[in-house]
Amino acid sequence: REDESELFLKMKSVLSNLEYDVIVMYLDGSTMSEICEATGKTFKCVDNALQRSKKKLQKFYMRLQTVKGSLSQHLPN
Repeated sequence: REDESELFLKMKSVLSNLEYDVIVMYLDGSTMSEICEATGKTFKCVDNALQRSKKKLQKFYMRLQTVKGSLSQHLPN
């Protein structure tokens, strides 16, 4: 549960409020229509926010992997 909380905090630091809300609802299983209704945004706006959040999280993950790889090269075995 703590790992999950930490993950959501990291996501919140990378995403805008709308992107965060959209991706969390999407991950919870909400349909696009439900997300549109909950946020008061159009389908296109929600779809764009979802695509942006996926790209941002993917970039964040890739940077994290690069940092971890760099650290492991500098640590003794």
